Amino acid sequence: MEALVKTIDALEKSTAELVDLYTQALFGVDSSAHVLSSNVNAKALQVAENALITTAKAREAALSAHIATEQASRSALHADRSEAASQI
Repeated sequence: MEALVKTIDALEKSTAELVDLYTQALFGVDSSAHVLSSNVNAKALQVAENALITTAKAREAALSAHIATEQASRSALHADRSEAASQI
């Protein structure tokens, strides 16, 4: 997560520099690129948060599926044992 934050910070700085250069080239004035890049940073953080939530939900679903599979295996084993015992 720390690496992601560092990457987003670097992206924010790069975006701010690009917006400043673009605005200077078009209008010959400095812009408030930090405000614009902050919006990019906030959006990137939101995307990262959504990805973490999605990952957590996927892991929870995988765990539930694993538990259900384990229970089905145990039920099948119990049924096999019961059938074998009834044949004795």
